[in-house]
Amino acid sequence: MITIPSKSTKQKTTLVDALRILAWSAWKSENKDSELKGLQLYKLFDEEWSEHEVHEMTLPQLKEFIKELEYTEKELLAIREKYYQSKSQNSSASGNQQYQETAETDEPMY
Repeated sequence: MITIPSKSTKQKTTLVDALRILAWSAWKSENKDSELKGLQLYKLFDEEWSEHEVHEMTLPQLKEFIKELEYTEKELLAIREKYYQSKSQNSSASGNQQYQETAETDEPMY
């Protein structure tokens, strides 16, 4: 079945993805001494991330949460765009067939 998300659903999904990128960066830094690396490390993060309250928030609640974190939507979208551009460039520069992160999969590229 084909579903077409509403504009607000798409906006919420994009903002949650931007928050995931911020959370992953911080989490990865906090766990840099872990023996686990790459996708194994991300799986641990994803278990915690999937339980975060942000997934249950409505768009207005999410926007308020973002304000409480002292970010603007524009800043988060810029962080997200930069992240994906960096991943795309890294994949292109290496010339290999690594898994590339996309907004649709919400999975990191290593």
